[in-house]
Amino acid sequence: MAQALSVPECLTLRDQLGPLPCERSCIAGLFPSYFEKGSPKGCWLAHTTLSLLEVLRIKEALLHSHKRLSLEEVLLATLLHDIGKLTKDYLLEAYPYHNLLSAIIALKSLKSADIPVVDPLIIARAIFLHHEYRHWRSVFQAEYLNVHIIDSIKKRKLRVIMAEGFEKPLGYLKEIIREKLRLREALFPVLNNLIMQKGYRAKPEDYQKIASISGGWSMVPKFLSLYWILQLVDNRAASAREGANAYWAYRLVRYKELSDKPCALARAILDNDKNPHVLLTLIRPRKLREEALRDGE
Repeated sequence: MAQALSVPECLTLRDQLGPLPCERSCIAGLFPSYFEKGSPKGCWLAHTTLSLLEVLRIKEALLHSHKRLSLEEVLLATLLHDIGKLTKDYLLEAYPYHNLLSAIIALKSLKSADIPVVDPLIIARAIFLHHEYRHWRSVFQAEYLNVHIIDSIKKRKLRVIMAEGFEKPLGYLKEIIREKLRLREALFPVLNNLIMQKGYRAKPEDYQKIASISGGWSMVPKFLSLYWILQLVDNRAASAREGANAYWAYRLVRYKELSDKPCALARAILDNDKNPHVLLTLIRPRKLREEALRDGE
């Protein structure tokens, strides 16, 4: 029997995709998407699926503007960006760096899946960086400014253990991907691998690789572009946490009369929106410049 959904992320996802398989047995309380003052909130499954939807929403623009990246790489990075939240370390031990756990799992699982067109290290680095501000804050608070970002990680897990029952949200995600998103070929090999693995062994050098530019500067533009995309889709998906009507796509409707006036739109968003950073990403800088030039003539 289907359960009544109450988590805002889940309600938003159902509004986007229709009935969800997880309504049969809701797992949001067991696998939250975040913690607030120590209390579990949101839903990992809903947030991850919304993030994948965000990629599909902008895929044409991505492929046009980020020619170094394939859609498969972006989808895999998005799939894995919060996989560390399904670990015992995150759920039971309050380990603060879920991005690092996710990066280690991504590195190991992608190597095991052996996808020819994907470099696991590039995806792992982008995932690590998608919460880089936490690490830079530690660096700049350190006594010596030449501290490396890797030194901000006080406890480096050499054994990452998945939480009990982690297979269930991944199984639901497989159903949604197969039935709703039609992305089976791109994501199923990695998802199948994830479901089979109950833990991952990490070496000290894995952390060094993830948090450095070893492998050459030629990799930098690619993982930085991927990191930027992850930030974008992650923040857009996370906007659903604030309430059923807080999702960025619903808030944007309020400003539709300003769609052809980017400067006025930016000002209206800054003046009226509680969290303007998400909606501001929808405005193209070139359009702002063009309008400014017209106004200056």
